Amino acid sequence: MRYLILGILLSLGTIPAASAQCQQQSIRSQLTSVSERMSEIGYPMIYLTYCGSMGKSDSQFHDLELYGGVAYKIFAVCDGDCPDLDLKLYDEKGNLVDEDTLEDYTPIVEVSPTAPTRYRAKVIMYECETEPCYYAIRAVAE
Repeated sequence: MRYLILGILLSLGTIPAASAQCQQQSIRSQLTSVSERMSEIGYPMIYLTYCGSMGKSDSQFHDLELYGGVAYKIFAVCDGDCPDLDLKLYDEKGNLVDEDTLEDYTPIVEVSPTAPTRYRAKVIMYECETEPCYYAIRAVAE
């Protein structure tokens, strides 16, 4: 039932899933590539996408309203100018739920809320060779 409801919401366009909001071609290509890999491992539904830019050592928060009873993977990608991008996920109370701080440019965190919950994803531009560096964050669901 949860898949039916989420599928209906996605098809109605009530969830901002389009990557058209990301203007950089390198970001759109990476979003597509990582989303295809996520689909292959059981996360075929694109739930939401946010895009932005920032400099070295900057960070940006994005609020995520997630449905209960659905498993999500949340990932970030960056243009070719940032060799290290990190991602942290916090619950409504500010508690760290998951983080990926490996030295790479595609961090991935996951969460499976039992009820509808608001999370805050923090994207951290650990390194940026040519400012500003462009990034995107996307949540995909089972």
